[in-house]
Amino acid sequence: MAPAPMTRGLRYTLIVVLVVGLVSPMLSLFVAKRAAEQAVTTAQQTAAVQNEASRQRYCDLLTALLNVYTDAPPESDTGKAVQKEYLVQYNLAHCQPPREK
Repeated sequence: MAPAPMTRGLRYTLIVVLVVGLVSPMLSLFVAKRAAEQAVTTAQQTAAVQNEASRQRYCDLLTALLNVYTDAPPESDTGKAVQKEYLVQYNLAHCQPPREK
C-alpha cells in the first residue's frame, strides 16, 4: 500500500519544521557570536586610537615643558630635578624625536 498523499505532505512538513527548528537557533547563535566579536574588535581599535591620541598630547606637553627648560636652564637643584624628571617621562612615553637634554 502506498501512503496516502496527505500523509506524505504531512511528513515533508514535519521534516521541514524540524530542520528549521534545529538550524534556526544555531544560526542565531552564530550571528550573535559574530556580532559580539565585531563589537569587541571595534572597541579595541577605538581604544587603541584614543590611547595613541592621549600619548601624543602627553608628548606635546612634555615637549613644551622641556623646551622651556632648554630656553632658560634651571639654576636650582629643584629645577634641575624637575627637568630631569620631565626628560625621563618623555623617554618613557616613547616621544619622538628622542631627547637626552
